[in-house]
Amino acid sequence: MKAGKDFGKLSSIAGRPDRMDVIRQRTSSPLILRLPQRRPATAGPTLRQLESRRRFKEAVQYAKSVLRDPESYEAWRRHLKPTRSVYTAVIARYLKHTT
Repeated sequence: MKAGKDFGKLSSIAGRPDRMDVIRQRTSSPLILRLPQRRPATAGPTLRQLESRRRFKEAVQYAKSVLRDPESYEAWRRHLKPTRSVYTAVIARYLKHTT
């Protein structure tokens, strides 16, 4: 990272003038930063992503089962504010309290 007050013409440039650096305006002076490293698109999902997807699928299945059961749906609805969706509340609770 390079910072300075007198960049001359760089003060009017933003973005990527070449493939190596990014020019960003922070506070009163431009900064020259390196591009962030990204994983290749062909690498596929990581193990953590796969685990998160599996947990979310389980949460959706559980939420749908709550919506199908009138008793559990009413129990959830009574404990929520009128503007809050039972479906999203059940998913949030499932993801927060299960591992």
